[in-house]
Amino acid sequence: PNVGESGVEPGSRARGFLDRWRDPVGKGDATRFSRRLEWSGISPEAVEWVTSHEAPPRGLEIPGWARLLGEALSEIPGGAEAGGGVSAEDGPIPFEEVLRPFVTWATRKAKHRAPSIRDLFSPRSVEDARRGLLRRLSDRSAITLLAEFRRGSHAYAHFTGTMDAGRWMDLFEEYPVLARQFGSTILFWIDGLIELALRLAQDGSALAEAVGDGSGGGDANGPGMVDRIHFGAGDFHDGGRATAILTFENGTRVVYKPRDLCAEAAWFGLLSWLNRRAGDGVEMFRTLRVLPRDGYGWMEFADPAPLEDDGQAADYYRNAGRMVCLVYVLGGVDCHFENLVASGSDPILVDLETILQPRPRRDPASAPGSPRAHSVMRGWMLPSWKSPVEGGKPLDLSALGCQESQETEFPEWVWGDVNTDRMSVQERPMSLVPRSNRVVDPSGQPGLSEFLDPLIEGFDEMYRWFRGAREVWLSQPDPIVGMRSCSIRVLLRATATYGKVLHRGTAPDLLRDGVEWSIHADVGASAWLGWKRPPPLWGALEAEHAALLVGDVPRFETPGDSPDLPLGSTPDLVGCFQEGAFDRFLTTLGELDEADRAEQAARIRQSIATWEMVRRGDSDFDLYLAASLSPD
Repeated sequence: PNVGESGVEPGSRARGFLDRWRDPVGKGDATRFSRRLEWSGISPEAVEWVTSHEAPPRGLEIPGWARLLGEALSEIPGGAEAGGGVSAEDGPIPFEEVLRPFVTWATRKAKHRAPSIRDLFSPRSVEDARRGLLRRLSDRSAITLLAEFRRGSHAYAHFTGTMDAGRWMDLFEEYPVLARQFGSTILFWIDGLIELALRLAQDGSALAEAVGDGSGGGDANGPGMVDRIHFGAGDFHDGGRATAILTFENGTRVVYKPRDLCAEAAWFGLLSWLNRRAGDGVEMFRTLRVLPRDGYGWMEFADPAPLEDDGQAADYYRNAGRMVCLVYVLGGVDCHFENLVASGSDPILVDLETILQPRPRRDPASAPGSPRAHSVMRGWMLPSWKSPVEGGKPLDLSALGCQESQETEFPEWVWGDVNTDRMSVQERPMSLVPRSNRVVDPSGQPGLSEFLDPLIEGFDEMYRWFRGAREVWLSQPDPIVGMRSCSIRVLLRATATYGKVLHRGTAPDLLRDGVEWSIHADVGASAWLGWKRPPPLWGALEAEHAALLVGDVPRFETPGDSPDLPLGSTPDLVGCFQEGAFDRFLTTLGELDEADRAEQAARIRQSIATWEMVRRGDSDFDLYLAASLSPD
């Protein structure tokens, strides 16, 4: 009775899990690991119970993903499905033949629940959406499917031809974590497509007026049918939701964001206000039209455009300097290369969910922070470096500094001979390729160092304007006060950390056991175990794990005027921040002075000087590390 089906005593099994958990989380420190268990109310007895009971407790409700996956398996045809319908503009997708039946079933399910999909989306855009689901399912399952394929000596066509519902059921029983991720991905895709269709139908006319060209694509009641759709323009959050770029029949492109766009509306309202105050017809900033709705919104698409001449290049960097100052004073972060569009003389930030940030509470046992810890480098607008991968250059993810391809420390799967008998995969460092943020000059690539003076001029001008108009800013009800009530995304840790967890979480050994996968995903705890008592944000770990388990990048929001962190299904973390995001901005505004301006300008100069040194290939990394001022 004390030995499970595996023949391993429960106590021994539990000790094995605890040992494997202790190493990555506790870093070999028994005290740190004991904090991890104690702070989450986990006892060794609880670990033993979980690891020795394979069946779920009686009365446990079957989750939605499991019901949906069971329904799909009972209805999909056996074997592989030919490639009819799903476009292949981006090349073959690993194991797409055996995944297509699920995509076809999910499409039929979505159209049955929301018939308006047929009226709103052209066949080509539906194929785009199907292709997105196909790639997501392949990302989740391809490594495991390759391992299964290699178990036998059959040809690829034979393997795919035998993947009927019964074989899939056997696979999901062997890899239950894969079953959860697979079912969740399909469920999220169906719900997300239906949600988009309903919102598009509801907002059609207002959308054409607010962010389109007003022509309605030939339809007086809206922008016409969606002709192309690109999902995944960013990470997946909150139940598989992601930004999408819609192209309508008349060529108009609109960005759909399945989250609150109050921050974007307030930001571009602020830029318009600044343009009006500049006078003399001067337009310092280009603005985008935004249509915010309850929990989602639409935004004008920003096209990248090359520079016309050196004069426009100087204007670009002068405007960029002004924007660096705005981000600094507001306290924004995460303004990296993927969130900036270089359009002629205009740098345009297109993702503003982190433009304000609350002030975190510090560990009482740690040394006091510097009064000048708030730096222009925190926003990631300016060149900022991560440690170099072995034998490579430092990695710069900043909006202005990331202008050339770089090899990163982030892993990716590279497939060879896809969907053939010789199919293979290798893990390699990902190459980072700047696109929309790249400053393109027809006469050659302009260097940041060549336009340092306009960059500093723009920063100084905006900084001194802030100081001179401080009382005006504080007294105006709009637009700056409008940010007070915006939902602000809080970054608990670097998004790349989550990306590594999700990438390595596709390993078959982890997909076999939920406890093993949970240990793998427990990356956030280690960073906080240096505290002597549970840190204020400790309660967010459970929500992090839940998001990662279904393939999402965890996302947390807080009202701009609150020091609390809402967690939805679990109790809110009350008072977990020392200062709310908007109050932190007011504090910074009140501390602006000439000494701080000079210090931040010096940081800008130092950042650009280091950028030039790294670009030249200087191998003295000690010098680079001494000169670099990475975000804290």
